[in-house]
Amino acid sequence: MRRLTATSLVLSLVALGVPFFVVAIPPVVDFPNHLARMWLISGGVRQPPLDAMYAVEWSRAVTNIGIDVVAGLLGPAIGADVLARVMLALSLLVPVMGGLALAYAVSGRLHPLMLAIPLWAWHTCFNLGFMNQQIAVGLALLAAVAERFLPSSVGRIGLRVMAALLIAIIHPFGAVAHAATLTGLALGPGLRWWSRLPQAALAASIPVLTTAALLFASAAPKFTNGGEGPRGTLQWIGAVGKIGTALSYFVSYFPAVESLCGIGFLGALLLAIRRGAIKRHHGLAVVAGSLALLALIAPSRIGSTMQVDIRFATLAGLLFVSALTPVVTSFSLRWGGVAAMLGLAAVLRTAAITATWLEARNDLRSIAVALEAVPPGARILVALEPAQQFEWFPKNPWRSAGFQSTALHYGALAVPWRRSFTPLVFSEAGKQPLRVLPPYDRLSIPGGGLPPLVALDDPDAPKVPEFGYLRQWRRDFDFVLQINAEAGVLIPPGLDLTRDEGFARLFRVPRDQSRGAVTPPP
Repeated sequence: MRRLTATSLVLSLVALGVPFFVVAIPPVVDFPNHLARMWLISGGVRQPPLDAMYAVEWSRAVTNIGIDVVAGLLGPAIGADVLARVMLALSLLVPVMGGLALAYAVSGRLHPLMLAIPLWAWHTCFNLGFMNQQIAVGLALLAAVAERFLPSSVGRIGLRVMAALLIAIIHPFGAVAHAATLTGLALGPGLRWWSRLPQAALAASIPVLTTAALLFASAAPKFTNGGEGPRGTLQWIGAVGKIGTALSYFVSYFPAVESLCGIGFLGALLLAIRRGAIKRHHGLAVVAGSLALLALIAPSRIGSTMQVDIRFATLAGLLFVSALTPVVTSFSLRWGGVAAMLGLAAVLRTAAITATWLEARNDLRSIAVALEAVPPGARILVALEPAQQFEWFPKNPWRSAGFQSTALHYGALAVPWRRSFTPLVFSEAGKQPLRVLPPYDRLSIPGGGLPPLVALDDPDAPKVPEFGYLRQWRRDFDFVLQINAEAGVLIPPGLDLTRDEGFARLFRVPRDQSRGAVTPPP
C-alpha cells in the first residue's frame, strides 16, 4: 500500500505541474494583472513611454510583495513571462507540499488520504489568483513542520520568528496560516486539547506579533482601498453566497461536479471517522473547524480586500485533510483501492483543468489581435460586459473561476503587449510597490476593477468613487477595449469600431472627443 501511495503521490504532483508548461496565460482571475505588474517591475518601467506612467517605489509596501520582490531580483535575467508562470506554479505546489509535510508529521508515514491534498489543490483561492497568499500559506505549513526537527527551544523560537517575518512580507494571511498550524500542533492530537490552550496561545503569538510589528513599525503608507469605496468598508454576502464559501475548497471551473464530489468526499470522511477507520489530530481538527466557522460569519470584503471568507474556508479545508490518518494495522486492499482512486481522480481533474486552460487561449488571442491597432503610449479604457449568470453547468467553464469572471484582468495585458496605459494595474499603497505617476494616477483604479460598457454614458451608473475616471472618459482615453463583447451590449454613440474579434472589440475615441493630453477629473 505504501508503494502504491508513493507512486500515486508522485504521479499526482507531476500532473499538477504539467498545465504550466502547456499554457502561458491561464484563466486564473488575477494572474494577468500580476503578470503586467511583474513585467513592469522587471524593467518595463524603464521603457518609454511607460517610464512616464509607472514607477517602482519599494517604500510603498512591506507586505503582500512576495512575487514583486522575486520579479525585481530575477525578472531582468529570466523574463517576466516565464517568471510569472513559475510563481503561479509555486502558488499551487507550495501549499500542496506544506499540506503533505504536515500530514506526514501528524501520521509519521505515507498514507492514502494524503492524495486528497493534490486532488483538491485547484480550489477557489488558487483560481482567483491569490499568488502571494498561496505561497505564504504553503511556507507557513512547512515552517511549522520544520520546527519539529530542531532539538533546542531557542532554535525553534528563532526559526519561528524568522519564518514569521518572511511569511508576513510575502502576504499577511500567511501569518494566519502560520498561527493556525502552530496552534493546532500545540493543542496536540488527544481529546483533552483544551488543557493545552495556554501553550497554543503562546505558540501563535509569535507570528501574529511579528506581523503586527512589521506593519506598525513600517514607514510604508497606510493601506488604502484603491478608490473602491470608503475606508473600512465591510461587506457580507447572503446565505446563498455563503454556500459558495463553504464549497470553495472543492470548486474551480466546474461548480456542480466539483461540489457534488466534494460533498461526497467530506461525507465519506466523516462516516469513516465515526466508524473508527480514520483518526484525526484533534488539535488541527479543532483549528480547522474554527476557521470554517469563521469563514461562514466573516465579511467577504474588508476595505479593498475581497473574498476574505473564502481565504479562511480554503485554509480550513487544507488543515482538516492534513489532520487525518487512516487506521491500518496491516496491508489493506481497501485502503490500497482508496489510494488508487484518489490518485486517479487527482490526475483526471488536472487533465480536465488543462483542457479548460487550452480553451481559454482563444479569448486571449482575440484580445491580442484587437490590441494590435493600439500604438504605444495610448490610454485604453477597458470595459467588461457582465458575465452570464452563474451556472452550475457552465457552457464555457474557462470564463469563470471561483464564481468570478476570469476575464476581469485581461485588459492589464495591454501594458506589456502594447506599452499602453490602462486604469486597472494593481498599484495600491501598502499592497504593491508599483506607483502610477501623475497625471495618470487620477485615471487609475489601484485595486483593479472594470465597468461594463453600458455604464460609460449612463448618468445613473455609480461612477464615483468606484470609477471616477468615467466622468470625462471621452476626453481622457484614446481607445475603449470591450471584453466579453459577445454579450451583445449596445455600443455608446460616438465610438469608431476599429477591431471586432468576437470576444474582444476595440473602439477608437474620435479626436474631437479625446483631446490627447491627460486632464483627469479633480
